[in-house]
Amino acid sequence: MFKEVLQITPKLTSGDLNNMERSLQSRFTKVAKGFGKGLLGVLGGAGVVGLVGGAIGSAISGIYDRLVAPLKETQSAIERTLKQADDTATNARAFGSSTGDLARLNAFGRATGLDPGQLAVLVQKFQASVAEANADPNKATAVRQFAGETNAVTGFFQFIQSLQKLGKNDQIVAQQEVFGEKQILKLADFLQSDFAKLSKELGGPSSADLTKSIDKLSALNDLTDLKTAQRELADNTKKAAVINTGVVEANDRQAKFDLEKENKRIASYDSIAAMALTAEKINQKIDDAIIKLADIAMKMGSLTAAAKGIQGAPVVRLPGRKAGEM
Repeated sequence: MFKEVLQITPKLTSGDLNNMERSLQSRFTKVAKGFGKGLLGVLGGAGVVGLVGGAIGSAISGIYDRLVAPLKETQSAIERTLKQADDTATNARAFGSSTGDLARLNAFGRATGLDPGQLAVLVQKFQASVAEANADPNKATAVRQFAGETNAVTGFFQFIQSLQKLGKNDQIVAQQEVFGEKQILKLADFLQSDFAKLSKELGGPSSADLTKSIDKLSALNDLTDLKTAQRELADNTKKAAVINTGVVEANDRQAKFDLEKENKRIASYDSIAAMALTAEKINQKIDDAIIKLADIAMKMGSLTAAAKGIQGAPVVRLPGRKAGEM
């Protein structure tokens, strides 16, 4: 068996591959021409004009989208940044903390799976427990040593670290008392964190630098809100000057037309659904054809590479044996 296999001499040449490629290309060209003629016959002249017009319209629309999309994305990024900064500053004021301290705490939360909203709930619960301890000096509570603490962020952070020194059962009891049973799972990874190590890994600006940056962004967000309110107030008189009975009547006519078009489509729902299904089937066939063409192209590429590799190569030998021997 090995003799029969090993004595086969490669016969495939680059000329054979070129002939195969030309033959396939000729077939594909004929198919494409036939498909094009059939499509033109179905569409007719008006259809061709419509296709060209649609192609031009699509091209213009694509160019417009490419030019405008970066602007919209940038505007969204600005709005998102200002809003996040304002939320951090608002929560920091409510917690009696600096925005930088809260931003660092939020970063610890992010690194352990807690988003700022979830972390804010936990800080609020800690703050409420401290308020109860302040109101009743005789009440035995897990946050007794934090009574009188006005900075809920630093107090919460110290409380979490103090819990790490307790036994497992005591940790659970303290968590249930302060945060409630539903919050324990959310807090689990955060509670077990090595914050000294995490702080080094996070790096980043200091709390003081963060405070300056976030406070600036928060002030800009407040200015943005003020400008929006000013525009809306001033625009009331401008809108009143241009919106009249004619505008309302035109709007009513458009609304009636839209409803009529909608009702016609509902009445023809079966036909529209059948047309959509046909279009989906056509798209599926086109996808299948493209996949087959891709497979053929891949095989042709593999054959070409194989031919180049084996041309002029010696007959295959097993290690330590002569050609033709087992």
